[in-house]
Amino acid sequence: MIYALIIFCLVLGTYNFHRLIKSSGINNPSVWLTWVNANRRGLWILSMVSLLNGVGGLLIFVPSGIEIWIGTGLIAVVSVWYVLPVVKKPLRDVPYIKTILIAVVWSFMLIYVPMGGIVENKMWPSLTGFLFIYGITVPFDIRDLKYDEVEKRTLPMVIGMRSSKILSLVFVTVFYVYIAKINVNILESLLFVGSYLIYVGLILGITPRSDDRWCVALDANLIPLGMAFYLSEIQL
Repeated sequence: MIYALIIFCLVLGTYNFHRLIKSSGINNPSVWLTWVNANRRGLWILSMVSLLNGVGGLLIFVPSGIEIWIGTGLIAVVSVWYVLPVVKKPLRDVPYIKTILIAVVWSFMLIYVPMGGIVENKMWPSLTGFLFIYGITVPFDIRDLKYDEVEKRTLPMVIGMRSSKILSLVFVTVFYVYIAKINVNILESLLFVGSYLIYVGLILGITPRSDDRWCVALDANLIPLGMAFYLSEIQL
């Protein structure tokens, strides 16, 4: 629970930081970015307080080795470079790597770090976690086809929308199969099975014309998946 709150603070702080940078000087901002511009002072305070609480929580509550702190430091650099042109251009504008960076950051913070010294071999959990995050991020790139510049070369731009959906489903399925293999009890959970079926429907159904509610549903579907994990551990 404490680590979940730490991640919440880090995500809240980083997300608002990215939106504040993105909304600065943009022409014809969306309704959301217009609201961000109208509330910049409060959002800067919220972002900084959230990040300080998140980093403080990591220092105090999370047991970690040198590799975790090196990785966390690199993620901090990537998070800033993602929206600011530290070297020539922001990382989000570098061809091919946008979704990969997102998947690496999330799989490291959500899977690798919490395992700490509990699990000796972190490779397979981290790899399948990376595939899962990558898989559920691809639909966002499909939705953003109408916004992203061609130079970004996201996966749907490179291999097409249909092939991207198939690859997304394969990655998500690999993750669910791996989880079911290491925890057979979770297969009895309607939350686990239901969350998978919801992902299948959302991934297959998304198009460049889909509105933000579709992507909110993709994110919100992490809740039943997380509850399935929690309840299966209680049963064990």
